[in-house]
Amino acid sequence: MAEALLKATLLSQIQATHKCDERILEEVENLLCLIEDILDHPFQDDDNAKDEQLRKEEKTRKRQVTSMLEEHNYTIDSIGYEIANKISSRENSDIITLDILNLLSNYEWNAKLVLVLAAFAFNYGESWDLVFLSEKRTGTNKLSPQLDALKHLVKAMLDLTWCIARIKKPSSREMSDISIHATYWIIKSVVACASQITSFTDMGFGYEISEEGEEEEEEEKEELSGLGCLAEELVKLQCEFYETMRKVPDEAYKDFLRMYDVNSIGILGVINSFFNEENNQLPLVHGATKRKVKLDVLEEKHVLLLISDLDISQEEISILEKIYLQDQESRPYEVVWLPILDPKTRWNTLDKQKKFKSLQEAMKWYSVQQPSLIDTNVIKFIKEKWDFQKERVVVPLDQKGQVLSPSNALHLMWIWGNKAFPFTEEMEEELWKKATWCLEFLVDDIDKVILKWIAEGRHICLYGGEDIKWIRKFTKTAHCVAEEAGIALGMVYVGKSNRNHSVRRNTATVAVEKLSHYWSDSTSIWHFWVRLKSMKRSKDKLRKTVENDQIMREISTMLSYDNSKYGWALFAKGSTEMVGFLPALRDHLKRLSVPDYQISELPITEPDNLSSELQVKQLSEPYRQPYQIVLPVNGATAPEGRHCDKCSRPMEMRFIIYECSSCTDE
Repeated sequence: MAEALLKATLLSQIQATHKCDERILEEVENLLCLIEDILDHPFQDDDNAKDEQLRKEEKTRKRQVTSMLEEHNYTIDSIGYEIANKISSRENSDIITLDILNLLSNYEWNAKLVLVLAAFAFNYGESWDLVFLSEKRTGTNKLSPQLDALKHLVKAMLDLTWCIARIKKPSSREMSDISIHATYWIIKSVVACASQITSFTDMGFGYEISEEGEEEEEEEKEELSGLGCLAEELVKLQCEFYETMRKVPDEAYKDFLRMYDVNSIGILGVINSFFNEENNQLPLVHGATKRKVKLDVLEEKHVLLLISDLDISQEEISILEKIYLQDQESRPYEVVWLPILDPKTRWNTLDKQKKFKSLQEAMKWYSVQQPSLIDTNVIKFIKEKWDFQKERVVVPLDQKGQVLSPSNALHLMWIWGNKAFPFTEEMEEELWKKATWCLEFLVDDIDKVILKWIAEGRHICLYGGEDIKWIRKFTKTAHCVAEEAGIALGMVYVGKSNRNHSVRRNTATVAVEKLSHYWSDSTSIWHFWVRLKSMKRSKDKLRKTVENDQIMREISTMLSYDNSKYGWALFAKGSTEMVGFLPALRDHLKRLSVPDYQISELPITEPDNLSSELQVKQLSEPYRQPYQIVLPVNGATAPEGRHCDKCSRPMEMRFIIYECSSCTDE
């Protein structure tokens, strides 16, 4: 009760210092970035390690901020003088804090915060730098506890300031109270940090810690405790901020939802609503030229919103680029990348900036100029309405800004590319009606060599797995049998969806030993498997199952092989010729008489009007180093169970194979 009363009293005192919001501060986030650069400087690596592009951007930002601050220089100088003067007079920190708030009575709350931090960075930044550098050079570590406490407190100040800076106008009483309290405690923390730095510099940079007795030791402990308490208060306020953001109905968010429900605002209105700076006339960056552009470039166009965090792979960008640049002149849509970062984390750290710029540089389509431009209400909307969590999402919008599909359209792009335009569920269903499970559909245009083999009428085998010993034996045997039978056989190693070290090593071995054709780039392997997974997701969404959809059965079989630790192979050709080849392969393996290697056939289920020309075979190693090669058998019913050729025990049937007896070569 007493604590609540004190909090209410403090709140009324702070509010009494505020007159109006007539003075605003432009470029708040750029100014915060500059402040952070100054205060982080003692802890950064050598500037030579910085990316050249980032150094240029820092210089540009400093020029922009310096120009913007001209009208506020007097205020910043006044704050710096107030802090220095009152500290030297040993004024109470609460009184100094309220005096500073009185100086800023006409500024909005987030502007108060940033201006005070600017005064601290500009007036104490150099001393802050020297204190830490001096400690490093002397190697005494005598001030380590104080410096660690200072560093922790400054971090807490910046973290909370970033939270408050994102709120232009608090839309609830609770959020407003948190913003006011945060302003007070951050300014009080600035005063404490300035006081501590002043005491260090007064000692000189060749200081020695006094050992004059218990009284001074107690004073040092008290100072440490005070800095720690301030940091705890700031962390607590940050937790309250996020909890309130989660719980309290946000009027600004409701306004955004109401606006978004109005269909007449058009594509430009929808995308413009994503940004939190109304005066930003150039929110996008053009992929090819890297120039900042207006939203007008999207007028009267379909737009695909590519939504992700910064963990988007080079393979994804590469395949999207291939799709995006197809039919470039007649492409009926544009792509805009919206990088969505957790509001609880700052995006402007050196690592995140570098990662963002690297991704933006690699993209040929439009992207947001910087992640901080995306309004927090939009982030909330995207997570709640478009189900963005971690995985990449593509949301297709028409010229009116209406969503064309409520589910992720990225899977359609992986499967069909631009053929899936306009990426609606109706188009998805139509494409599946036309699809047949054949090798051309499975590999698409991933590998032109395979398409050439198909045109030549070759037998083709795709195989995968991690065991290089098995790969050597299997490829050698398959080539040997094909040669004896006079069959043109093309083989391709496709690895696994988990592109681990063993898959990369195996690919290199296949290449060096010339075991078969292979995909030298990881992008092709990634695309092959992501298409299969996307097919399954698409079928799942359309409520297709292995019981009612033949292609779903084939997809599930392929993916089950990928999840297995065993080797596997897929043969494609008309069944008439395959009947001659596969039994020959089986007989050849038997003639090898290699100890501990067993061969089994798995039954074919009833044809059920299947339209497949692919025969999928599972090759596995059930014990020690044995393997199984799964071969087709004739007939519509399953044969009697097989027994192990070595121990005569019944063998376990693990997989089902589907074969269409009607789709044979003429």
